[in-house]
Amino acid sequence: MHGFALRVAVAGALLSATALGCGRAPTAAREAGAPASQAVGETALARVGAGVVAVERFQHRLRQRQLEAVRAGAPRPAPRAVLDELLEEESLVQEALRRGVLARDEEVRERLIRSVLAQELGKLPAPAPDDLRRYYEAHRAEFPAGDRVHLRHILIKLGGGAKPAQAEAAGRRAEQVRRQVVARPAAFAELARSSSDDPSAQLGGDIGMLAVDQVAVALGPEVAAALGAVGPGEVSPVIRSARGFHVVQVVERHAQGEDPLVSLRALLASRYQNEARAAQRRKFVATVLPRSPIQVDEAQLARAAASVRVP
Repeated sequence: MHGFALRVAVAGALLSATALGCGRAPTAAREAGAPASQAVGETALARVGAGVVAVERFQHRLRQRQLEAVRAGAPRPAPRAVLDELLEEESLVQEALRRGVLARDEEVRERLIRSVLAQELGKLPAPAPDDLRRYYEAHRAEFPAGDRVHLRHILIKLGGGAKPAQAEAAGRRAEQVRRQVVARPAAFAELARSSSDDPSAQLGGDIGMLAVDQVAVALGPEVAAALGAVGPGEVSPVIRSARGFHVVQVVERHAQGEDPLVSLRALLASRYQNEARAAQRRKFVATVLPRSPIQVDEAQLARAAASVRVP
């Protein structure tokens, strides 16, 4: 349902890691301001310039992407595609450091990535009406018929074995996020990127236009039931489900029979710009990757991928 993970083809750029040695992280202190890409004792799977992609990080991401695919009914991603995603991210971190964008140890590496992308990509112009018409015609089958609802979504994930104290803390975090959304509705995308545990976070929480009867499938019956009383432009209360705590913004609702180029305008513009931004990012990353020599331990990759089991 979602086209969340951006992939970059690096065929030919991945070199065999004869220089990785035993692959253990060095115990010397990191350079001041460098991000914590590998903890002491973790095993190196690949190196991107001075940065490291650890086996443990790869396994976590592979498991996450496979679970997302299972939930969406999509094909499971190949291990190499997931590694490519991590190599892309690490190359952007290295580029940020080259540009002098530093982060303290407690700051997440995504901040470095967002900083360098913001420097390079800037803002996109609003699409022209003809652009939206052509986009709709090319993607007509992807937009539902009947009554439709356009949603943005933030998830505070809660594992199945979570203890009561963990559930209480996650609920408080969700309530805090909702207060921020209510105070600044236009900042929903920013808050989703920084706070949501759902894959849609990469798109600012935008899960697109759904047929009303698809909401229960996409987000769960609890969310579907609660959204019945939420109008366009409004934010749901915090909703508890088996996945965790949800905060949902109803962007717009449309009845069957409306002109799609009118009723879907906001969604068409959002998707058009998301795809244009993804193309910009791929083009930029293609220029960044060669600046940091990449080494991959192919044997470690095979072992790490084989150890990840998702039903």
